[in-house]
Amino acid sequence: MPQESTDKQSTEALGKPKRTYKKKAKKSKGLGDDIEKFTEATGIKKVVEKVSEITGKDCGCAKRKEYLNNRFPRYDSMSEADQKLWVDVLKPKFYEGAQINLGFQDTLIDVYQRTFGVRLKKTRCGSCMLGKLEQLEKAYAISCDK
Repeated sequence: MPQESTDKQSTEALGKPKRTYKKKAKKSKGLGDDIEKFTEATGIKKVVEKVSEITGKDCGCAKRKEYLNNRFPRYDSMSEADQKLWVDVLKPKFYEGAQINLGFQDTLIDVYQRTFGVRLKKTRCGSCMLGKLEQLEKAYAISCDK
């Protein structure tokens, strides 16, 4: 025990900095995450947070980030299993213009989550789901090009 305290004191006396560990960068889900990383690196985010704190108004950064991530997702490669699901299940419905029922949405939501890392909610809005199918089609095309 006494040895331990003297080591600690000598380290402090030498002025050695404590070890700091770099946070592992989380994978970007889309444009919103990319912009957030940029604003953090440049210090803009701290300024905005301070102004928001002073004015008492929410800056809207979280909502904007979520919107941009959903609107402009990062296109990753689809797994082979998801490519097969796209070809066998999702693509035929997409091209037929078939109604997107809630059961079909389960498959769509699962593939979308594995591809983009974003969990969708079930909806009765057919055009919303068509937009997600278009994004999956782009991701499939990118996966085939690799």
